[in-house]
Amino acid sequence: MKLKNLFIIFALGATISSCDICKDYSKTIFTTFYASYDLVSRIAGDKFEVVNVTPNGLEPHDFEPTARKITAFCGSAGVFINGLGMESWIDNLPKEASEKVFAITEGIKTSKINGIEDQHVWLNPDYAVKEMENIKNYLSKIDSNNADYYENNYQNEKVKFDELVNYIEDIVKKLTIKQLVVSHAAFGYMCERFGLEQIYINGLEPEEEPSAKTIEEIIKSVEEYKITTVFTEELVSPEIAKKIAEEAKVKTDVLYTLEGLEEKDIGKEDYISLMKKNFEKIRKSNS
Repeated sequence: MKLKNLFIIFALGATISSCDICKDYSKTIFTTFYASYDLVSRIAGDKFEVVNVTPNGLEPHDFEPTARKITAFCGSAGVFINGLGMESWIDNLPKEASEKVFAITEGIKTSKINGIEDQHVWLNPDYAVKEMENIKNYLSKIDSNNADYYENNYQNEKVKFDELVNYIEDIVKKLTIKQLVVSHAAFGYMCERFGLEQIYINGLEPEEEPSAKTIEEIIKSVEEYKITTVFTEELVSPEIAKKIAEEAKVKTDVLYTLEGLEEKDIGKEDYISLMKKNFEKIRKSNS
């Protein structure tokens, strides 16, 4: 690592021990939020240690790496990000770290909501498979001796995700209500894939405050479509969604964005199980 970039890292305000600097991260891949951690782990298997840098329970948009973590990035096999503006801090990385950054969303066609690019591509299982293909190609490039291993993992996981899509489609074709009221516009790609419509309280910024007119329109939509549930999220305050539900005299439930896991779910849930839970909740909201 160049001395000038060490100075940059120290200037970030964290104390870095010589042990941290000397530790070998060459077989470590860092990811920036839960869904990417899950997808990378499926392909990397036991050939790399996969480490998710966003602490459990923290909204990934609010995360910024420490100086110690940036040092680790420099010596790692890769820093796998979502991209599409989700990890704004990557623009400030030193050269040695930025060279390790790889956006797993390469080649995925995105859309915009209110002029802002929607980052939540992973909630469409087809796009998640494309991300795993990107991951497989990257790992095969940096570790060509194990290319067949990564290809085999990819093919096995693709079968599981195809089965997930079939599972979801079986639920969706029986739904009488195809509209979802959600706390923020995270489910656009998912809804588009399965013929649903998201009616969002907030746009792509979870902390936005909806106007009184927006709230009034949502309540009218609840009545018009006979919606029974307002869906909140695991890492975003549910207060406004709960107030809308109370006024509309409907219930609330949680849909998972897969951006992060709560402590109690670690080791118990994964991408596939949480997506199944999402659609079981959607099914239940139709009954």
